[in-house]
Amino acid sequence: MSNLADRRLDVAVVEDEIAAQLALKALIVKSGFEPPRNYRAVWSSKY
Repeated sequence: MSNLADRRLDVAVVEDEIAAQLALKALIVKSGFEPPRNYRAVWSSKY
């Protein structure tokens, strides 16, 4: 495989890993195990 093909493969692997991490994070937040990022702002505005 050429050097360019290796780099493209590496980029594809990294992109897939990032997509998987974002999907997992969305599932965790949606399931209620972790509050959304702006929970402090929401909490402080209510109390």
